[in-house]
Amino acid sequence: MVPPTDYTLDYSSDFGFISPKLKKLGFSAGYIYNAFPQGKDDNTQEVYVGLSYDTLLALSLTAYFDMEQQGGCYLELGLGHSFSLPYNTSLDLAGALGYSIDEDGTDDGYYDDNGFTHAQATATLSYSPLHHVTLAPFVSVQLCIDDKVKNQDDVGKDVVVWGGLTVKIEF
Repeated sequence: MVPPTDYTLDYSSDFGFISPKLKKLGFSAGYIYNAFPQGKDDNTQEVYVGLSYDTLLALSLTAYFDMEQQGGCYLELGLGHSFSLPYNTSLDLAGALGYSIDEDGTDDGYYDDNGFTHAQATATLSYSPLHHVTLAPFVSVQLCIDDKVKNQDDVGKDVVVWGGLTVKIEF
């Protein structure tokens, strides 16, 4: 099975420009194009907005809105912590809980029911060989709560493990 490729355009910052006291409160907005290997008819586009708060366990809440395939909204509550390591590396640990809200309540989309979809834990080892370039291999474990998530692409498992590589270029 060939995994999908996601192309993401993101703008993230904090509210420190309003007041130094708000520097720990962040926001993000972006666009995602999901290219699925099974064909163009399955490809879709999303826009998203998110808020975050930088504490010991960084908290975030992001809302994703599908513009083509499913409609509705997907919410993700996240928490994480980053550990600095030598040689321009860090270990990032994160957890997330997904929640689906169907556009018209017919539950005909990606998720079986409106409600919790999955819980996920991810470990990422980030390395910056250059100042504005980061290479980040990761491994994720997902607990499928919603039956359609479990049966997507014939996975048929309550727990799914996968990994990948993120290449980040900042400017």
